[in-house]
Amino acid sequence: MKVRRVLVAVDGSPESRVALAAAARLAGAAGGELVGLFVEDVELLRLAGLPFAREAGVSSGVFRQIQTADIERRFRVAAERAREALREAASASGSGAPSG
Repeated sequence: MKVRRVLVAVDGSPESRVALAAAARLAGAAGGELVGLFVEDVELLRLAGLPFAREAGVSSGVFRQIQTADIERRFRVAAERAREALREAASASGSGAPSG
């Protein structure tokens, strides 16, 4: 059986990067395509739309209202970082053009 695609979840975490490197090596060795999956949490977007939703700054401890636009921007940034990590892993392993 020939491996056509290797699917890996990417989220920018250290664990995700380890999994991505392993998936890229597998795809490269098997001659398959590396496919990344990045999931956005729709519940977080819904939460941001609620008037009472707040977040606390990690370093400041200051509470502020969660803005939907901020969450969407964070998702876009994280997704672009995931795409770049996918491209780098595919290039390093020779697994071909990644998709995802």
